[in-house]
Amino acid sequence: GLTKPWFHVTIIRARSRQVFSNSERVNIMIRKHVIVRGRVQGVGFRYITSSIASKYHVTGWVRNEYDGSVEIEVQGAEHRVELFLEELRQGYRFARIDSMDVADIPTVNALKETQFCIRH
Repeated sequence: GLTKPWFHVTIIRARSRQVFSNSERVNIMIRKHVIVRGRVQGVGFRYITSSIASKYHVTGWVRNEYDGSVEIEVQGAEHRVELFLEELRQGYRFARIDSMDVADIPTVNALKETQFCIRH
């Protein structure tokens, strides 16, 4: 009796994986330029940003600006970028986000930018 349920689960997993990869292929690559203002420097914000980027498999960079803001460029499948921005907006306990300005910018060659990095 154990064979059938296990077999059934395997089919479902394989099918959902297929659907997921199809939607990935269909999904348009986008790039956003983001300026975050608030208490976002000296609180590990760039590292948090980088780990959120890893979680959603998006590329780009983050850096501190002289005016106390943080600048970000992020690129990936549209839904992944949206999830990244959504989680970033929530902030975390040490940072305080007062504003986030997000603008669409042209994508860069994905072969040239393979990861998300912290710029100094």
